Amino acid sequence: MKTEKTLLTEHGFSLIEVLIAMVILTISIFGLYSLQITNVQRNNKGNAITSASTWGTDQVEYLLALDYEHPDLDDGSHGPFDRDLYDISWEVSTDTPLAGSKSITISVSSNIHGGNHNYLVSCIKGKNI
Repeated sequence: MKTEKTLLTEHGFSLIEVLIAMVILTISIFGLYSLQITNVQRNNKGNAITSASTWGTDQVEYLLALDYEHPDLDDGSHGPFDRDLYDISWEVSTDTPLAGSKSITISVSSNIHGGNHNYLVSCIKGKNI
């Protein structure tokens, strides 16, 4: 049987201390939750930029593999063409920057993940290449 003196000397947590610890834990969890949401949004945007870059690079490879006189390499604007969630178009200028070459600027655009995103790729195709 415990005496009154031993009951007063026992130590433990008070209800106030437990409530304060719970509040601190809750605030920490909300901070981590907010951080996770931001990370997911930025990851999605980065994924969209990577996809646009890939579509642009694929289009460069396609155009550079064509014959110099192919209709897709005629002067002027071509497109836009729908590829997945992206629109691809390109502009061709003959004899720019040198005679016997074509300057090609490819534009990849999308309206995904909260805004209009554009990605440009430029290349030069020589007549003898």
